[in-house]
Amino acid sequence: MTSNQKKHFNKLKKLIEETGQYMPADDIAISHAAKILDMIDTAEKELDEHIQVFSSGARQIAPEVNNLRGLMADFQKCATQLGLTPAARRKMGVEKKKQVKSSILELRKKQA
Repeated sequence: MTSNQKKHFNKLKKLIEETGQYMPADDIAISHAAKILDMIDTAEKELDEHIQVFSSGARQIAPEVNNLRGLMADFQKCATQLGLTPAARRKMGVEKKKQVKSSILELRKKQA
């Protein structure tokens, strides 16, 4: 795992531990989610570097946008499996121990 992936792994693990639902078997899914978040970071950097803006102000959608959309969908699946979405926590019957921010945007903000 790269240092960025480890950073994501530790943040995700902490979020799950805060719900009181962490089990060591979750590490595999957390690892997968951390790698996806790392790929999202890379895709966002590539998107910023390769976007085309025409003189009219119009922007051309780069192929990286589709990559980013796919990665975000993959991460959303992992987040649901790990109980990091409100719907997944309700389905598992998890009571709130601590208010856990679980949207992808909130996870990304914590990284900055």
